[in-house]
Amino acid sequence: MNLITEIAIPFLLGILGFIKIDVVGALALNEILLLVISPFYLNRALRVLQLPAFRSTFLLGLAYLFSLIAADLYRDTPSQDHLRGWAKLGVTLFSFILLVPILFDNKRALPAFIIGWFLSPFASIIAYGVQWNLYKFYIGGPISTATFLVVGYAHRYLRKATHFMPFLAAGMAFLQNCRSLAGITIIAQIANLLAIRQKSRCDSYEHYTASGKARSIFIFLFFCLLVLGTIEIYKYTVVRGFWGEESQTKYEMESLREGFFLLTVRSDHYYTWPKIFESPIIGYGSWAKDIDYVISRANELGINPAAVVDPLARAGEYGLIQTHSHVTAGWLEAGIFGGIFWIIALWRTIKLLVSGGMASIGRLAPLMTFFLVGFAWDVLFSPYGGSNRLWSGFMLALIAWTETQIRDADIDDPGQRIEKNR
Repeated sequence: MNLITEIAIPFLLGILGFIKIDVVGALALNEILLLVISPFYLNRALRVLQLPAFRSTFLLGLAYLFSLIAADLYRDTPSQDHLRGWAKLGVTLFSFILLVPILFDNKRALPAFIIGWFLSPFASIIAYGVQWNLYKFYIGGPISTATFLVVGYAHRYLRKATHFMPFLAAGMAFLQNCRSLAGITIIAQIANLLAIRQKSRCDSYEHYTASGKARSIFIFLFFCLLVLGTIEIYKYTVVRGFWGEESQTKYEMESLREGFFLLTVRSDHYYTWPKIFESPIIGYGSWAKDIDYVISRANELGINPAAVVDPLARAGEYGLIQTHSHVTAGWLEAGIFGGIFWIIALWRTIKLLVSGGMASIGRLAPLMTFFLVGFAWDVLFSPYGGSNRLWSGFMLALIAWTETQIRDADIDDPGQRIEKNR
């Protein structure tokens, strides 16, 4: 039984995300598995809500959900859309409390989950073949993941040589036109190096958080700007053919079709914020649609409306207002409580990164830092839905769980703060 609960179930929750089943929209098989096994973990999951970090996140999530339901009722959202919207947020909140007893109550479960997640893209290739860009959607994430696992588990054997591996993975992603992945990988490794450096200079975790936080924040933000500046240089050079004709053509097609906001973030933000400002308190409901608004905004931005409308119409989402951000998605659909939920999640993520708190989880800290940076990026720049539903619940649980360990564990030995709250 231990092998099933400690290894098999976490592994399946990680690997089965690529299989979709049409139930109130497309549910992933790992989400269905989570629902099936929930009765066996529900009592322990409810006890998790007694911890302040989990209770506060869950209450904010409930406010988000009730706000979404109210918006759907007020806007008379079609049943197909509001059921998908409620299910999307429901899966995230359900995963948030249920994954804690499944993944964090024994030492083997979390690595098993990560291994399953690592193998999921390769299983998808075997089952369905390569349907999208190979590096971006299949092997890029696992390659970066592997380098951070090496940093965490092989550092004592390979020493400082391991610190260069994530930068090599970032370079590969950059050459494959996966700029977001490259930036996330570089920022995560810089955060890891800063944490190692500060920890070596301080004789206790308490001293680190008190004296090194301001310096770490400054250096971290500086390198974030450096990374984003590098991306801007890439944009400048790619349109001049420096990276080859294929990269130039791809970039120009993306720019003409979607436009860019700030540093390679698509123009969905331009579509979303004006609509949010029209009704910042009450949202527009799940899968908000307004074809007239979408067309008028496209014309104002100098974008061919057909390039925005037609792909969504073919996907059965005619007139959908695109939201390329968790924050804008939550705010547009559910109103202010949806925006607040993701803004606070982003704040807690950044706070955990710059405080050095990830040191509390030992050898997995470099990889979890990579995941946290990726989560912060998703909250700002990626749509909320699909595979992000369960993954967002996992990331929110990781943040709250780590905050709890830091708060309650002994400060004398920061490397051993894992098991206190079981």
